[in-house]
Amino acid sequence: MSLLTANSIAYFTIDLAGRVTSWDEEVEHLLGYRQNEFVRLVTLSKILAYSPEDEKANRSVFYPSRAVRQVVREERLAVCKNGDHFRAALVYTPINDEQGLLLGYNVVLQQLEEPVPAAPSAFDMRPLSAPPSKSLDRARHFVRH
Repeated sequence: MSLLTANSIAYFTIDLAGRVTSWDEEVEHLLGYRQNEFVRLVTLSKILAYSPEDEKANRSVFYPSRAVRQVVREERLAVCKNGDHFRAALVYTPINDEQGLLLGYNVVLQQLEEPVPAAPSAFDMRPLSAPPSKSLDRARHFVRH
């Protein structure tokens, strides 16, 4: 297992629908997407998964459409273009216009462990769809003032 370094961090922005609107080159290194594949074509639900372990641990799930106006932190599985996955820490910081209207979020994704090769039969990830009814209450646990 190699040591994770400072280049294990990627930055990108998302709109309120969860679509990626900008990125830095580290996204390609960590997730395997090129800029023309990632920006405006990839949504948060495609690159982040909610594993059975997350569900058992009752971990919070962040939904951009809920328009949280504070910094939110969470841990999730990041899914690479080739299907490999790794545990990642994410920080979402709101982006507002001059009038205070929420436009989207700056996202920092930090790789916490080495990627695990894709093995669909051994690892069943459930992509995110509609938010569970208690998601917002659980997400407040992760909000830092």
